[in-house]
Amino acid sequence: MNSGIKVIDINLIGNTTGQPYNGSFQVKTLLSRREQFQADARRREIIGPNGESAMPALQGEAFMLGQLSARIVKAPDWWDRSSGGIDLKDDNVISTLFEEALRAEKEAIDEVKKQAEDSLKEIAEKKQ
Repeated sequence: MNSGIKVIDINLIGNTTGQPYNGSFQVKTLLSRREQFQADARRREIIGPNGESAMPALQGEAFMLGQLSARIVKAPDWWDRSSGGIDLKDDNVISTLFEEALRAEKEAIDEVKKQAEDSLKEIAEKKQ
């Protein structure tokens, strides 16, 4: 059964500064509706009142940062010092962490689907 939390280890070199970033993040694999709204509120806070006129890359990054703000339960000190990534100069850290969080979400959803299929199969076998 999925605990809802996954540990993601990263070991990166910043694409702009050359600074090393490493550490473990505990992330939520699935978000509640409330957490989805909180992620979107953070995205809107980051992008500002006229977000639709922001550069597409920054719109995407604001989305990633919003999602990460709702997903990250525990992070290395450098992440906290960067105000949840917004003060980083290296965007590859944000995109890599986001991709890993999405991978964890997909794995959790796949696990739930498999459990549901197994349950349905078990019910069908009991009826026979």
